[in-house]
Amino acid sequence: AKPPKSFESLPEDSRGADGKSLLALKADAQARARVLAPDARLVKVAINLDDPRSHWIFIFRSDKSHRELTVWTKRISVRNLGPRPTKAPTLRESRLAAIPPLDRAYAALKKANPRFRPVRVEVDPAWTGSASYRFLDALGRTAFVGADGKPVFDAPPLPLAADAKPPKSFESLPEDSRGA
Repeated sequence: AKPPKSFESLPEDSRGADGKSLLALKADAQARARVLAPDARLVKVAINLDDPRSHWIFIFRSDKSHRELTVWTKRISVRNLGPRPTKAPTLRESRLAAIPPLDRAYAALKKANPRFRPVRVEVDPAWTGSASYRFLDALGRTAFVGADGKPVFDAPPLPLAADAKPPKSFESLPEDSRGA
């Protein structure tokens, strides 16, 4: 599938992105992160699409020191996670190498929903299975494009009818617990 015209307006680093190119960039970022935390493991890769000067961002976790290291092209940011941080899946090299090129994922996304305008894309690891691209727009909506190339959008909110009635089980509750 040919990428849409809007793909040309994306940052140069994102246009040629695929698993192999991200692995090469990851090696440099990981070397820089492991100077600060020898046990740093990759948990996320991202790039902002709304700035044409953007470069890939690599986020590492250190389980021993409970820190998150964000590695940009020219700097590193360290954030303490606290004594009991939430767990995050590791983005393994084999899964990173297996993701499809970004232009194919972007083309599939735009074909499924041309009005969706992503401002950020992240390589989202999974506990099991392959990694996927997660596209985010300015309103916080997300769309995923996995290794199979099929986009999955957030579920739209359920419509609430004005004439909707509470379920029958609601009537059996005492009056003071009905929220009236």
